[in-house]
Amino acid sequence: MTIIHTSDWHLGAKLHEQDRAEDQAAFLSDLRALMQSHGADVLLISGDVFDLRQPASSAQALYYDFLAAMDECPTCKKVIVTAGNHDSASLLAASGLALKRIGVEVVSRASEDVSKEIIVLRGSEGKPELVVAAVPFMNDGELYNFARAAGVEAETTKEKLAAGFKAHYASAIAAARQIAKGAPVVVTGHCVVSGAMVSDKPSERGRETGGLESYQGDAFDGADYVALGHLHIPQFVKGFSNVAYSGSPLPMSFAESGKIKQVNLISFHGKPGAWNADVKALDLPSYTSLEILEGSTDAVRDALLELKASNPEKIYVSVRVTEGNGELAPFWSEIDSIAQNTGIRILVKENARPRAAVGSGIAAASEKTLSVMTPLEVATLRINEESDLTEEERAEYVAMVREAIGGIA
Repeated sequence: MTIIHTSDWHLGAKLHEQDRAEDQAAFLSDLRALMQSHGADVLLISGDVFDLRQPASSAQALYYDFLAAMDECPTCKKVIVTAGNHDSASLLAASGLALKRIGVEVVSRASEDVSKEIIVLRGSEGKPELVVAAVPFMNDGELYNFARAAGVEAETTKEKLAAGFKAHYASAIAAARQIAKGAPVVVTGHCVVSGAMVSDKPSERGRETGGLESYQGDAFDGADYVALGHLHIPQFVKGFSNVAYSGSPLPMSFAESGKIKQVNLISFHGKPGAWNADVKALDLPSYTSLEILEGSTDAVRDALLELKASNPEKIYVSVRVTEGNGELAPFWSEIDSIAQNTGIRILVKENARPRAAVGSGIAAASEKTLSVMTPLEVATLRINEESDLTEEERAEYVAMVREAIGGIA
């Protein structure tokens, strides 16, 4: 059996209000092609199919159109979908029975009855060739219940969560092993495992699983391969050669600019009960490039002009001004003009310059000085530190503060 492992599609997600449906559709088309060209038998989707619990109809259309097309893929025997923390378990489950008719298995909720999470792929003689323990995202209530059902006594909340996590995986893997009768066992998960690299929080929103920052990888003991989702950087978990995140197919924030995106192709070698997973990364194209331009206004301008000269078809840009002084409003207008009528879209403009140096403004005011200053004087000092404001804007803000505090001078 050959598997392609992917996760974190986040269909419907936008990047700073830019619609990404075109890129998402291109990825799904490429994924179908990879399944066929590599002769993959199984597709695993380890959570976060959608970006929102109530996805737009256009995002749902991408999902269902893809699954319908996979029914026509000659090599694909099974598509296995598990829910992530961004998914609505009930929405995914609603279509589960219908999708089952075209070879799609949906596991949207973890259960004390782990048999509901076990999916068996059999060969021509009816013998198991692969068993998947399809474990979805688990919330804190579910983890507490699993710990209680396993008879685990723990004092702290974190200990209860960790115990429930480990108990559920132990139960699921044991059930899969019993059915497998020597065939490879694959486990899915949507969580943070200790030792893994994280992206930034705007990208990986709601990173905690059940209120705990991370879980130990030894919970997966007994699995031949662990197909994880939730973190967007493709990677093996430190200390494990068979516990891997496929990562998100599209960068979800500028923090992932320049990062290679991929899906994992898995095959097994060895013998019954002693399988080794061969994991090959299949790199994905950069559907829309992300660029971060930073430095002084001169450096950013030069970099933007160089980028414009390359005549890009479509590129998203984040601008960070980290040096210099003075108002930035004219500069923002200037770079907008440079990007106009090109494939460059400036999505972020950030003033990342250091605050006013000590010796001017509120930073220089001692505790004693502040104690004798009026609220308006303190506010005026603070407003004057904002270098992005024009003199007229500063005067307007001071006037608003004066009005708000009743004209105290």
